[in-house]
Amino acid sequence: MTVVTNIEKIKKYIKTESTTYALLLDGAWGSGKTYFLRNTLSEELSKSKFGMCYISLNGLSDLDELKKMVLFELMSDRKKTVNKYTDLAGKILRVTSSLHVGLEFGKNLVEELRSIEKAIDEKDLQNILFCFDDFERISEKLLVEEVLGFINSNFIEFDNIKVLIVADQTKLEENKKSTFFKNKEKVIGRTLKQEFPDLTEMLKGFSTSFNQSILMKKWLEPLEKRQEIASVLEDFKIFNLRQIRNVIGILNEILTELEEDLKEVDEKFISELISVMFNNLLVVYLDTDGGNLKKFKDYKFVLDRSYQIAEAFGLMDEANEAMKKFFEEYHEKNTYFNENIYYFDFITIYVLDARINSADATIEIKAYVNKYLKEVEPIVNNYEKIKRFQRLEKEEFRKVIEELLEMLPTENTLTINQYLYLYYFLITIESMGILLPDKWEDTVFNNYERRISSITIFSDDVPEGAYQKDIGGRFSEMRDLYFNAEKEYRKAELNRKVKKWFENGYSSEKDVESEILDTLFSRANSLGVIDDYVMKSNKNLASFMVAVKRMYGEPSSNPHFNKQRDEIVKFCRNISNSKVIDEDDSIQKYNINELVDFLSANIDNGSSK
Repeated sequence: MTVVTNIEKIKKYIKTESTTYALLLDGAWGSGKTYFLRNTLSEELSKSKFGMCYISLNGLSDLDELKKMVLFELMSDRKKTVNKYTDLAGKILRVTSSLHVGLEFGKNLVEELRSIEKAIDEKDLQNILFCFDDFERISEKLLVEEVLGFINSNFIEFDNIKVLIVADQTKLEENKKSTFFKNKEKVIGRTLKQEFPDLTEMLKGFSTSFNQSILMKKWLEPLEKRQEIASVLEDFKIFNLRQIRNVIGILNEILTELEEDLKEVDEKFISELISVMFNNLLVVYLDTDGGNLKKFKDYKFVLDRSYQIAEAFGLMDEANEAMKKFFEEYHEKNTYFNENIYYFDFITIYVLDARINSADATIEIKAYVNKYLKEVEPIVNNYEKIKRFQRLEKEEFRKVIEELLEMLPTENTLTINQYLYLYYFLITIESMGILLPDKWEDTVFNNYERRISSITIFSDDVPEGAYQKDIGGRFSEMRDLYFNAEKEYRKAELNRKVKKWFENGYSSEKDVESEILDTLFSRANSLGVIDDYVMKSNKNLASFMVAVKRMYGEPSSNPHFNKQRDEIVKFCRNISNSKVIDEDDSIQKYNINELVDFLSANIDNGSSK
């Protein structure tokens, strides 16, 4: 059976010498009706003697306005629609002067056009397809039957002129819907349903629209790339062309903003990088309802699939349930998408706030390229394969596990978080009855211990509660190692911040000050900051008392201050006996005495309350 397309139906309609009806192109919002008119149909008409006069009825409130719109559209696009037109500028001036008082209401529009421009004869007008788009968006001030009557009397009945009305009939207001269907048969002879366009061709058309970014054009040029993108859109059931165009448009804006920065990325990685950015953008756009949900979300948590571990060991909570739902909704629908996805913070921020920090974006992009696009270290490659063990054949699975265990003693690439997941995944796999190499637990544990003893940064990406349940094996030992190492790390990190706080003259950093309210003086005594920073200058001495007042308000009544009584006494003794006291500096001596007296008076007052 041969399928007759809308293009063929419209071509047959305009070739028919005598027609007494209009065509209706019906389709949902975002289905590509306007795109079809301005691209597919317009291109097809350009091959014939026909031209198009496109009029949007969006917001139309009176028929006089419609007359002017038709006229101006004809005049502005004259050379495409009607032949043998001369002296355009002078004629426009003569025409517009009469429009100030309005075209004569009740008089046929075609007659008026011919009286205004004699070059428009019957033959010329019969070579134009008048397209009236957005019919459902007509203002409530104007009656549907008036517009249909206007089109019928001025075009169809009067001069057998070809008309295409474009609408989404489902969006007509209830009070207009019944009137439309009642009058429709008098004007419309045939209804065409909007055909969803070939996505690969549509994406090709988009690439010519977004000419600001050369990167966008190059990315969309290969047919294979457009087919990959189309498969994602189809599997996500995204058939709203306006929505697709919005996402492509936002991506174009991001690429335009980062065009100079992306020149630092090896050209062979650019296409794959943009594909990942598109998939990332698509998910964030859908998940935030086009940026209308303004709360920032860190999407990277999805990539480790930690909910699978939580599910296997009874650790499921609200957060893991949400992660599982998110993963199923997006990642499991399309293989190409799942293999080409990463979540950049700068894309989420751009969708929500339409702003981009190129420096932050560049850091994220470089980290991604180095980790995933450049030559990936074998151990990372094997680790990623184990996370997706369901895709491996039996022989390959065994080989991947053995290779990874052999590489562990010398690796310095995997993070503590990855060790956690590796142990989780292997013990999960073993619990399913899948045979693993002997002593795999000892191998993982020993290298976990080696790495955690030398770790200098603890990231916050270890899932909350991950160590709270003993899942067997040597996990409890791993848990103890983690907690002890993290405790020492947090202590060292806070000490570093405190030293920096003293070094910077007690700068008002609320996050640091809130953490050391209970331990300011013990840290000052133990870190050697008295001689190095407090006594560095008279300004520093005087400023320290100001900082204490800022942190504790009225110190004598502040429990955070009072609980440090012994350390404050020690601090006063240390500063009074400092090795860097200058006996000849009377101002320094005054500042020391004032600070010591202030602290002593407040701890005495505090203990007496």
